[in-house]
Amino acid sequence: MRANHDLSRVSVSFDESNLVPNAGLLPAAVLAQRIDLAGLIDGRLHLAKHGANSGAKALTVIGSMLAGGDSIDDVAVLRAGAARSLFDGTRAPSTVGSWLRAHKWSNVRQLDAISRIAGAHPKIRFIVDHMNLFVEDKGETVARAVDALLPLAQHPNIAIKVSALPAHSSQPYPFRDMHRHIERVVTSFGAERTLWGTDLTRKACSYREAITMFTEELPFLQPAQLEQIMGDSATRWIGW
Repeated sequence: MRANHDLSRVSVSFDESNLVPNAGLLPAAVLAQRIDLAGLIDGRLHLAKHGANSGAKALTVIGSMLAGGDSIDDVAVLRAGAARSLFDGTRAPSTVGSWLRAHKWSNVRQLDAISRIAGAHPKIRFIVDHMNLFVEDKGETVARAVDALLPLAQHPNIAIKVSALPAHSSQPYPFRDMHRHIERVVTSFGAERTLWGTDLTRKACSYREAITMFTEELPFLQPAQLEQIMGDSATRWIGW
């Protein structure tokens, strides 16, 4: 049987406001409500941007996936008919897209890839810039990024550039909230694989402060370590 008209010109809409187009979502919605899934997510997920109402946004994604969605645009299925009554505060595709892109799981995925490549090519030397931090990372987001970074220390061909850190600080010079992260990197990778840098393109401080933050404000660094971090390590690592 063939249609006698061009199906590419046909559009379909679900506009019955009293019907749920995917009735199988009801048990999942009831379970999410009983365990307060949205509240659990709000209490545990903290994003640097677009983090408000993460629970509602997560339920929008979950509901869309259960309904067969496989793209951001597919969350619109939860806004058809009476489907929006199953999940409180269903969000639009554009809102969900911004929320998903704010997650930092990509950091971890990048580090996974670096680990695999470094392990497969032990004679190649790698440098991870800015401790693998994203531009907007601050506070506990930095701490979690460093947690993910430290396992790379198992690869002797990976060095870390401790650069642009003032831009990630929530405090004025000498940016004391960054000091513990520097100490953790030095402890794990050693001064011989820790490379100082500035990234003055973002210029959260003067060039002099970028230097003295290390040379005058980090008492846990021994003179020999400081000499390595401030230049000797980079010279040796790059082969200058």
